[in-house]
Amino acid sequence: MKKTLALVLVFAMVFALCACGSSQTEASSDGTSPATEEENIGGEVTTIKLATGFAATHPVAIALEEVADYVEEESGGTVKLDIYVAGALGSNSEIAQQMISGEIDAVIAGACDNFASYNPLLYVEDLPFLFEDYDAAHAAYDGAYGQALAELIDGIGCHTVSFWENGFRQMTNNVRPVTSPEDMAGLKMRSANASIFIKIFECLGATVTMVDMTELFSAMQQGMVDGQENPLTTILTSSYYEVQKYCTLTNHIYLSCPVVFNEALWEGYGEDIQNLLTEAFAMGCENERELNRQTDEAAVEELTAKGMEVDEVSDYEEWKTALAPVWDYFKSEYGAEGEALIETVTAG
Repeated sequence: MKKTLALVLVFAMVFALCACGSSQTEASSDGTSPATEEENIGGEVTTIKLATGFAATHPVAIALEEVADYVEEESGGTVKLDIYVAGALGSNSEIAQQMISGEIDAVIAGACDNFASYNPLLYVEDLPFLFEDYDAAHAAYDGAYGQALAELIDGIGCHTVSFWENGFRQMTNNVRPVTSPEDMAGLKMRSANASIFIKIFECLGATVTMVDMTELFSAMQQGMVDGQENPLTTILTSSYYEVQKYCTLTNHIYLSCPVVFNEALWEGYGEDIQNLLTEAFAMGCENERELNRQTDEAAVEELTAKGMEVDEVSDYEEWKTALAPVWDYFKSEYGAEGEALIETVTAG
């Protein structure tokens, strides 16, 4: 009886060892050893909370997903981007405030003027007809102008990583075709809560109503405002064509999308993560700009197909003359500092 029991125990031990060996072989079949798996499970993961107001179909949101995939892959899963789009965490100004207070790590807030309440010189980005085309804008933001803007933003406790693209803004409304500045008179236009935007509409004789981007669609749908102005990509991806009839290619303002981190949180990441994020968002910037340009070029045809009437302006010089007082206002408000900032646009 004792011999039989001993044999049973021996066979049980042999079977257990074989099973263990088989399990180790299966776990290693993908090239990852059990020890490495255990390290990954127990390793510290840095999760970065990032918010933006852009819709999930906008080039910014699409490029952000690519950045998130790249960061996770390059870090071996130890760095992850937790992305909130379409104003899920609040308006552009609200998420900017949340980032500055450290509630979230980073934002792509849609424009530098979302930080202008901390430094009003950042309203310079809203000046009409500051750039002739996309190439001129990219050269400025990648050069001295972008560096100057980054310094202004970083001075309020932030770290600016790169300048993605919002794009050239166009006028839309639901009342009549607009080709000249005079056609804007009397229209109820939505404006961001930014001094330069308000001045622009005042110069054009329009009535200004402040509406947040998260509420803009319903405001147009309900007739609270007649129109708005945004890049074609935003007009398309936010489905404004459903509640707007006329679009005019004014190209009156170019805005960037600064990628901005809370400075204290950025410093806490460590050099390796900082370098990875800098590389990833630089790559994302290039991809997003290209995707935005492609979407922008195709948007006129798409918006027309969806029922909008898209018009050219009759005379750009006429629009520039009408909006010249906006430049006078900025220079009178911000003096030599404002003038110096404008000069960096062409400084290279």
